[in-house]
Amino acid sequence: MNIPAIELVLANTNATVVRQKLPRTTYGSKDAIIQILRDAIDMEESVRNIYAFSLEGKPNAGRDCYLAFLIEYQNDHFDLFDDSEMNMGNEAREYEIISIMQHISLLSNPNHLLYSTKRLPYQLRDMPPFQAACMIKSQSFKPLLPNWHAFTAIFNKDQQLHPKDIYQADDWEQLYDNAKSAIRNISTCTVKHLVENAMNYENLYMGMIRGHEFRALILVKDTECKVCFVPVENAYEVYKEIRGKLDEFVFGDFLPESVLKSSGQRLLSFNKIELMPAVNGNLSWVFREFEGHDN
Repeated sequence: MNIPAIELVLANTNATVVRQKLPRTTYGSKDAIIQILRDAIDMEESVRNIYAFSLEGKPNAGRDCYLAFLIEYQNDHFDLFDDSEMNMGNEAREYEIISIMQHISLLSNPNHLLYSTKRLPYQLRDMPPFQAACMIKSQSFKPLLPNWHAFTAIFNKDQQLHPKDIYQADDWEQLYDNAKSAIRNISTCTVKHLVENAMNYENLYMGMIRGHEFRALILVKDTECKVCFVPVENAYEVYKEIRGKLDEFVFGDFLPESVLKSSGQRLLSFNKIELMPAVNGNLSWVFREFEGHDN
């Protein structure tokens, strides 16, 4: 293997690279990568690029290749995930890869999610992290989401392109469109701001937070939103002040407790959890005081 000179690949030769150890299950690998990226977002570490690549399995490995990642942050730090068990071996494994791509595309700029057009050798795992990062960065990359079909080919024997209909094509196709229209600019606000500025927005999302006596009231316009976490005893009165001014929706599931503090979790939950029209039964689930004949 030809390992490129560091100064030819990395703009900052003082960059740091951490090889992250992952669980030995496919779903464990997926969840760990998402958690590390979400934690980085919470610490305001902005992502520059995410490089996805197919890494050869070692001789006698269970699979020919596995999915791996290198995440590059704006502060010249890198997280290397070359120990993943994720693969495209069957439909369940494909859904896990679709899921991690969905999470990554919400936590970062979807246009900066890239994939290597060639499979990388298994010996990369034995390189020091810094050299491995240089090796990865020196590859030829393309945007992943709009080219998802070509991306799947790097997992196939001889990297041949198979027909789209053997994959979960509808789910793949939705990833890029959903990522481009996702809520990105999320900030918290006071009840006063929520009430006084409601007319400047298009939609009102409402939901319950698991394990907490708060309700989330969220003003949304395009990719921007303002969220107000209102104590349950005041939430219905606040809602009544803005009721009927916007198109209203209710989250179909509890928001996780972490949305109270985690900006990364807000990016995920506000874009992923299914929304339902704010009709009688749905509103009564969010607001204890709501009575159906009031609607």
